[in-house]
Amino acid sequence: MIETEETVSTPVGNVLHITCSKDELVQALGVVSRAVSTRTSVQILSGILLEAEGSELRLAATDMELSLRTALEAEVSGEGEIVVPGRLLLDVIRGLPDAEAVIQRLTRFTRPINYLGLPSLAIPAGFTRGGLPVGLQLVGRSFDEATLLRIGAAFQRATDFHDRVPAFT
Repeated sequence: MIETEETVSTPVGNVLHITCSKDELVQALGVVSRAVSTRTSVQILSGILLEAEGSELRLAATDMELSLRTALEAEVSGEGEIVVPGRLLLDVIRGLPDAEAVIQRLTRFTRPINYLGLPSLAIPAGFTRGGLPVGLQLVGRSFDEATLLRIGAAFQRATDFHDRVPAFT
């Protein structure tokens, strides 16, 4: 059995370690990724919720019409949850030759913000010359999510990046 060990930081600063079978994780991601929205202005709908508690890793996704959930056995140290980009996570996990710290890589830029408990918002902000998507992470003051959401909504009203998808070659 190939083990996948991931490290995720939760908003309260606890460190979460998850160890599970790579094959089982790929299968579970394959199930819930069917409900991941591919074209939405609500970015959270393009993610997969990972919840770790006890000896279980639960995965969930929805596009507001279809909601899918599944769970798998895992060794969990600490408890917590995170929403990660759904299609990206599945593609990265599938492509791993062995167990790499994928979630740690996906969350390395948000970890300091999570430790501080600050609200943050990631929104599409364009594309590189090579056609890769670029994201903009906004960080707000403590307990000021409303201002952060207003800024994000204004940015999306002023641009069309959230409606565009990268060209696949």
